[in-house]
Amino acid sequence: MPSRKYAKYPPEVASVEILGYVKDSNNVQYSRDIGRSSKIGRFYVYQFGDTFCFNRAGDFVGMTDNTCAVIPEPSSEPTSCVYRTFEGNEKVSALVPLTNDERFLPDEGHLMKLWSFGGIIEDSHLNGYGWVFFEKGECVGKTTLPYGTGVARVNIDGAGTICAYRDPDLLFEADEPRFGVFSSLSEGSHYYLWGHHGTDILLARVPHTGHNAAPVMDHMQHGAIYKSGLFGPGKGTNYVFIGINSWADSQVVIGVAAQREGPFEFKKLFEAEGIEQKEGYKYCIYPHPWAFDEEKGELMVTWSEHWPGGVVAAKVKFEMTAPWFCKTMPINHLRSTIRNHLQGGQPLLQLSVACNVNAEVRGRYYAPGFAAHNGQEKPLHLWVEGASWYDVELAVARTKQGTKKWEGEAAADVKRRAAEEVSMRALEERREEEEKAMEKERRRRASGGARLLRQVKKLTRRRSETNIGPPDKPGVSVFDWD
Repeated sequence: MPSRKYAKYPPEVASVEILGYVKDSNNVQYSRDIGRSSKIGRFYVYQFGDTFCFNRAGDFVGMTDNTCAVIPEPSSEPTSCVYRTFEGNEKVSALVPLTNDERFLPDEGHLMKLWSFGGIIEDSHLNGYGWVFFEKGECVGKTTLPYGTGVARVNIDGAGTICAYRDPDLLFEADEPRFGVFSSLSEGSHYYLWGHHGTDILLARVPHTGHNAAPVMDHMQHGAIYKSGLFGPGKGTNYVFIGINSWADSQVVIGVAAQREGPFEFKKLFEAEGIEQKEGYKYCIYPHPWAFDEEKGELMVTWSEHWPGGVVAAKVKFEMTAPWFCKTMPINHLRSTIRNHLQGGQPLLQLSVACNVNAEVRGRYYAPGFAAHNGQEKPLHLWVEGASWYDVELAVARTKQGTKKWEGEAAADVKRRAAEEVSMRALEERREEEEKAMEKERRRRASGGARLLRQVKKLTRRRSETNIGPPDKPGVSVFDWD
């Protein structure tokens, strides 16, 4: 039986390996920060903040305040990326562009800036589309005057060229929560947006952005929240936060929670260090769970150095638990009632408690005659895992017995319903026959009454003509008798 391990909880770091800078695959040197990664379409991308651009000859050609680069080989070279769009002088184009009015402010020394820290949130319905939330601010020297939070529609084509189209109006003003700028997550049929509001970080759910928003953590400056199985089942660690607090102490912080809205439990893992820029605190700390194998307790984390530094990448290895055993059971072929019953959750919860395992339905349903292609989800199956081989086997055996029982009950239910339908049909036919017989009798009686009425009328005319009456009332018709 296959087995796997989970990271120990509370988390313990086994090692931190510095991988170097997140670099350009064309060997062009850029000084930049942020380094937030996201998935859109079939591509993984890095988003950067202030990017000091150089041409291939090494000449400085200007600065762009928000850029996006594609990661050509995310599985083998997670720290290598490349820009796809440039201006005429090899200056990197902005992902979210400035308008002409914003580009050329009337006051000398004033610069309008757009920054994105929350990543791209992928559209769950349209492949290759998504949204990016950004902060807008006016910089005067080292001071930034905040304007608020905006959103742009993002699209990436088959070649990896990405562009964004801004909504002309800001979503939130400077004194409102900056939803989507801290972190974002697409799950189920909703989009979840975290954002700063003072020292608090609030969570909102689209399309109910203005409702049920509440603080989920505080005093965290940068980071990302994602769904994870790093620490295994049953520990209330379904959602993981990796980031940095607002104290500028360069500490890589991890937080875990059972729900998106928290509460999160935090722990400092290690101190981020620079490569060439040793001085100054490190910031913009982000996780990249797609880069390494979570089942081996590996996670790539990046952080930013101050100018003229770059984005540093590190491979974090967590201490692991004893092996866990796992087994799968196909359920794609079962009746829809059985699949729905299992996906409802209650039978699996009972199974998990009874057998001390974690059981969940994974994959997607494929109709008979269809199969999963490369890159698609596996057919619907039950995943069972536990610390004991015996518990896992027992859980699978019970599930098989349960499905046979449910199949038998379903077949009996089908037969019962078919018998009920036959009985109902026979009853309806009898009712129709009775109604026909009753209608025939009504017609017979109606025709008999008509004959009687004709006979009475005939008799009346005859007696009126003869003028016959009782002896004491001569000359009176028979129907005029008192």
